[in-house]
Amino acid sequence: VTVLDLNLRTGAPHPLLPDGWEGNGLTTGLDEDDGPDRVVAGPGVTLYPGGGPADDSAERMAHPALERLIEELRETEDVIMLDGPALSPFADGRTLAAHADEVLLVATPWRTSRDAAERARDVLRADGKTLRGAVVNRTAPPQAWVAAKAAPSDSLWRRLADKAGQWLSVFLVAGLLTS
Repeated sequence: VTVLDLNLRTGAPHPLLPDGWEGNGLTTGLDEDDGPDRVVAGPGVTLYPGGGPADDSAERMAHPALERLIEELRETEDVIMLDGPALSPFADGRTLAAHADEVLLVATPWRTSRDAAERARDVLRADGKTLRGAVVNRTAPPQAWVAAKAAPSDSLWRRLADKAGQWLSVFLVAGLLTS
């Protein structure tokens, strides 16, 4: 699995990113000859970090170097996860969705209204995207999260549980939807 951290508007570090990482993320790496850094996030998981915030995040989503990177990854990777921003109020999410074969809609309780989720669904359908399903994140920790906390400290699941806590449920549900 290869994860591209494309929530470039905020520049927040991705939960899979090792503590203290400093390098060439997607915000600057798309303009560099050697491209963005590739970080091994765990067994079988590679992350292309976003880097710092980008004022031109929507333009970055349509950058020719990003399109080339995604095409190259399609040749070598089984699963490419484009972890991106919300579909509104900015164009970033919709621009990013153009690169995806299928979309998994993620909603946050008490933050994502039913109307907003339905509008996002309608936009994706109008753009011809296959909506694979929906995930509700930032909920109470599932039993899998408790089990992950008991895993060896160097395991991917433990790192996810330590760094992201409830975010783990998104990966578990996404894994179930794609299997």
